[in-house]
Amino acid sequence: MSQDPTSEHEPQETASTPPGSTSSHDTAQAEPDKSSVFILWALYGIGVISGGFVTLCGVIFAYIKKGSARNAFEDSHCRYAIRTFWYSLLWTVVGLALSFIGVGVFILVIAAIWYIYRVIKGLIRASEGAEI
Repeated sequence: MSQDPTSEHEPQETASTPPGSTSSHDTAQAEPDKSSVFILWALYGIGVISGGFVTLCGVIFAYIKKGSARNAFEDSHCRYAIRTFWYSLLWTVVGLALSFIGVGVFILVIAAIWYIYRVIKGLIRASEGAEI
């Protein structure tokens, strides 16, 4: 009988210690500049209606924040935003170049949908405090 309470007591202590350290680690990871990640995605979102100028400001902001990222949360969002910018720019240029034969319009529409999807995904992951 004494072995059962001892064995039950040890796992409880072990189980209570990691969640405490995990939650403090998660809090420390999610807190730093979570607002800057929202600013980044807001710039990208506004870029949809501004014709891309504000997105250019957003990618510059992402490069600056990536250099000073203090955790994996910020770094992952900055890298994702930078890749989103360059791939959307590439597909926009290709779409514009091919628009005279008709297929370019299709590429531009797909690129716009893809861009909007990535911005929404970034905002959702940022609101969850998760890396992307």
